[in-house]
Amino acid sequence: MLTKQQKVVIVENLTEAFKDNDLVLMVDYKGLNVAQFNELRSMLSETGAKIRVVKNKLLNLALQKAGFSDEHSQFLTGTTAVVYSTGGEPVDILKVLVKFGKSNESLKFKGGYFYGDLINSEQVVEYSKLPSREELLATLLNRMQAPITGLVFSLSGILRKFLYALNAIKEKKSGGGE
Repeated sequence: MLTKQQKVVIVENLTEAFKDNDLVLMVDYKGLNVAQFNELRSMLSETGAKIRVVKNKLLNLALQKAGFSDEHSQFLTGTTAVVYSTGGEPVDILKVLVKFGKSNESLKFKGGYFYGDLINSEQVVEYSKLPSREELLATLLNRMQAPITGLVFSLSGILRKFLYALNAIKEKKSGGGE
């Protein structure tokens, strides 16, 4: 049994962790054994996330204090663990969760917040299919460079043709003078 002071500390720690966080996700872990839960914990820590088992009332209080709306209360039933980013890329974290969920059907997504928007369990799976931030930036950079690269090749082609024409004139003049 937790004392009131311990509960206050838990809520304060969670509130600080949730403020300005891009991903806060509630999952049902009922049916996972300790080894599976620890495996999930280590997989998430590699992506820059934490998972923590919290009482629903304390989690609700922490989310409210962190500035989230009350819409999440529908997810706070039964056994709940909260997954939140500690600096990792939210899409990568979702990919790890979905991959783990496919191999361990005991892990069920309830819902949560993704970049401040409330999402449900179906959206968790859909968002996990998105490319990562680095992939999106690389695609954007490639698309921005494509017109410039095309222009360079076009201009170099024009110069190359001009040089071929000059060479042809030179050869014609040097061949015709003999």
